[in-house]
Amino acid sequence: MKHKILIIVLSLLCIACGRDKAVVKIELDNAGNKDIILSMLQINKINVVDTLKVDGAGNAKYKITLPDKSPNFYYLSYNRKRLASLIVNPGDKITVKCDTLGNGLEIKGSEESILLKQIDDEFLQAVNRFDSLSIALVDALDAGNEEEAQNLRYALGALYVKQKRSAIKSIMTNPYSFINISLLYQKFNSNFPIFADANDGLILKRVYDSIQPLFPSSIYVQLLEKDIKNFENTRMLNERLSQAEEMAFPNISMPDVNAKNRDLAELSGKPFILIFWTCSEVAQKMFNLDLLELYNKYNSQGLEIYQVCIDVDKTLWATTIKEQKLPWINVCDGLGTSSLSISLFNINKVPALFIYDKEGNVKGKDIFDKAKLDGIISGIVK
Repeated sequence: MKHKILIIVLSLLCIACGRDKAVVKIELDNAGNKDIILSMLQINKINVVDTLKVDGAGNAKYKITLPDKSPNFYYLSYNRKRLASLIVNPGDKITVKCDTLGNGLEIKGSEESILLKQIDDEFLQAVNRFDSLSIALVDALDAGNEEEAQNLRYALGALYVKQKRSAIKSIMTNPYSFINISLLYQKFNSNFPIFADANDGLILKRVYDSIQPLFPSSIYVQLLEKDIKNFENTRMLNERLSQAEEMAFPNISMPDVNAKNRDLAELSGKPFILIFWTCSEVAQKMFNLDLLELYNKYNSQGLEIYQVCIDVDKTLWATTIKEQKLPWINVCDGLGTSSLSISLFNINKVPALFIYDKEGNVKGKDIFDKAKLDGIISGIVK
């Protein structure tokens, strides 16, 4: 009897010890005796876990020890080419089959990884479409075809809206899935995340509330909690501003190049220039140089600039800001002429410029002569 109890206890211990283990089997066509790199996503970087030796038949097998008892993101790469992205759960026995280029990828033994592949494939198509439209927009602008450029801006905006709706639909359809972590951090490029609006914090919170009870120790869930707090702080700031005493000018809240929401209300009590522009026109980019000279001259005396780009192409906008090294607040929501800011200030053409004194009074409008602008600024910074 004691012998049987000992066997049961040992069996339970073995099961418990294996709860943070998973097995990945790779079947790689035409691989030969090559190496496959297994990597793991750790917050904002990817670290190599191990090198898997493929046998003559193109097969390899690896037992993964997960850092905790929650799902984690792993990647298989061959010759610097990513073959598969996986969501690995403790106890998973996953089989990955493809060729050395990742073609014909088949994943078995992990429903989360299969769903992740489907979502990644769909998003890759959207990214490729985004890149194609962006290139076409640059070509149209270079050719001076403003009508075509405007159509392309609308197409880029529509693509963004469609992708965001698709991500939200997937989150609602699979509320307890770990793929939602991946969906929340999708980006068309480094400067254009899908979820960056202050109100998107509600979506992050919905995902967190669904998966946190299941995976409280997950590093990804902990990161999500921090991001929710950042979104909440931005939302609370906007709410306080909306409940504050009436301001001399309507507030704008839009993301900057770091996807951080910046409020025009931040400049209340300071002399500032509000300018709406498009980076697609050379003349407007040249005017930035005049603004830069004036900003460097008067910023120490309190002058600020809040610059709103009405372009849909946020990549071109972010690149322009960095190339021109513009130090003031630069924002863009990627909605083009559909942006709420356009309606708030009744903008019907760009560039449009407003000069405000410390009390919020408009002291000048649409003044693009540097000397005249200098004269007005020198009067409001005193």
